Amino acid sequence: MTAFLRSPIFWRARHVARQWADTRVERPVARAITVGTALRRERPDVLYFGDSSLIHVSPDDADKRRLGEMFAGESGRKTAQYYGPAYSAEVWGEFTRLIADLPRPRCVVLSLCIRPATHRHVYEHPIFGYRSAVKALSSARRPGPGLAARLYKTPPGPEAYARYEALERKSRWGFAGTMGEYRSRLRGYDPATADEQSQQVIYDYFHGEYSAGSPGLQHWRRFGERLRALDVPVVAYRTYMPLDAGTRLLGEEFTPHVEENFRLIEEQFFAGLGGGKPVYVDPPPDSSYINCADATEHLNETGRRRIVETLIEAVNERLA
Repeated sequence: MTAFLRSPIFWRARHVARQWADTRVERPVARAITVGTALRRERPDVLYFGDSSLIHVSPDDADKRRLGEMFAGESGRKTAQYYGPAYSAEVWGEFTRLIADLPRPRCVVLSLCIRPATHRHVYEHPIFGYRSAVKALSSARRPGPGLAARLYKTPPGPEAYARYEALERKSRWGFAGTMGEYRSRLRGYDPATADEQSQQVIYDYFHGEYSAGSPGLQHWRRFGERLRALDVPVVAYRTYMPLDAGTRLLGEEFTPHVEENFRLIEEQFFAGLGGGKPVYVDPPPDSSYINCADATEHLNETGRRRIVETLIEAVNERLA
């Protein structure tokens, strides 16, 4: 099975399927319908808000459970998950508004991820900025069948990508100027064969932006306010990227840069929530990631298990 999961045919088929779904299905809308139904019918203990860190596993993992599934299985708590690639505080906030009148979970678990809400390469992206999905969610009153009419979308055309690639982006390391220049330098990027210079570019592209002044900070505050209205305990934790690899590639300023971006989103989120702080999670070592060369926050089995152990302890403490 491991050999099949590594085969080019499998990865190509998975890529094609994801590409079709990304361009034609309003993923946050579909997930809202599913999770809204679960809240009404199954009365879960935990509602888990997440991003792509809840999707990926390594072909080398003995335990192929995703992060949310591992948490549910190890904790024994019924868990509903509202997650997807690049899901942000804006998307989560609209969903939280929709479930205000539904049966509430006993606790919320939340992945604090920097990039989706506050970094321009994500929130301005023609697909992963989720502009039409946010519009669909914001126009609804509840996550019911009425949302089904907004489930599909027209794929973004060449003009949308042209506008995106023309955008200037400020970065601490400045390996390129516009989105298009970065994407051109990273075209054909393969983590398995990428040299050090290419890895520097992708780390800068993914993590070099500044959260200060980002319009996404207001979404973090509003999301906190909407969770506060639910009046349930919240367990939030930092979702790190490979800090050791980033430091090795971009220098000692990488970690302080990341820490400041975390501080900014936490400041806004917990202000909206009415207080609190994230549960402490040790930044995972490089060995906890699926592949540090892809610069993402995606954990292997060892990394996921470390997070799950922390979350179980925190949730149990709040629900004791």
